[in-house]
Amino acid sequence: MAKKLVCNVESQGMMHQVTVSGNKVTVDGNAPMKIKDLPKEKRKSGSAITIPLSQMDSCILYRSSFTGDSLVHNGIDCKTGQPFVEEVMPKWIWVFWAIYIADFFLFLGGALGGAINAAAAIVTGSIAMKKNTGTGVKVILCIVFCVIVTLVEILGAYAIIGTRM
Repeated sequence: MAKKLVCNVESQGMMHQVTVSGNKVTVDGNAPMKIKDLPKEKRKSGSAITIPLSQMDSCILYRSSFTGDSLVHNGIDCKTGQPFVEEVMPKWIWVFWAIYIADFFLFLGGALGGAINAAAAIVTGSIAMKKNTGTGVKVILCIVFCVIVTLVEILGAYAIIGTRM
């Protein structure tokens, strides 16, 4: 089941309950709207979807595969109550993604290697985007994860080679 995001938003003196569940949005318990039918704007870290609250006001649903969904009204993140800052992938993450590409060609290619490296790139990106963790800790976690993934690929390659002999 998809995660449900429920926020109470004040707009023009009225409270509105916005519920995001999967690919549908409900405002004040009215008929659900499909997210794909709402105005969308591409961003570096995902997409910004405009959800109408009234004729004069709206809130924005930020969707990112790394940080999840954030519902923002007047610059405030409804989940945290803090000012919303759009997360941008740190530049150092490209080093790890380059390592995963090299691992694909050096150790375990094909569908299995591609799946492992794609999943590793997504997990590494998620680690890099954690908000409440220092940069040094994130880099160390990414290094440890990268070493583990590389070892798994090497062992997988040897296992496949061993079965062919």
